[in-house]
Amino acid sequence: MKLRRSPKPRRVVLVKLEQGKTMPKPNALISHKLVHPLTVSATLTEKEFPFLNKAGLSANLIKLEPDAISSPIYTTDSTVQLIYVVRGGGRVQIAGINGHVTW
Repeated sequence: MKLRRSPKPRRVVLVKLEQGKTMPKPNALISHKLVHPLTVSATLTEKEFPFLNKAGLSANLIKLEPDAISSPIYTTDSTVQLIYVVRGGGRVQIAGINGHVTW
């Protein structure tokens, strides 16, 4: 799969919540808790970004140099993950048991 840059940049965030969970309502007094700038490789936790716990999410930022690869990601609970490519291109492979490519 080759990713291309759209002529008009679009910014989209998809969030799927478990049944019974709701998104917190924004409040001008706590807006700093709902927005956290990511400028370098980082992993956010509830301590730095309280919104994550309320929404049941986690966030990671990975910046790759040209021709670099990201290490494989393994989850035991079929966690849904969103990968967003800001610029450049990439290839995503999903592997099953024993490393066989499934998609």
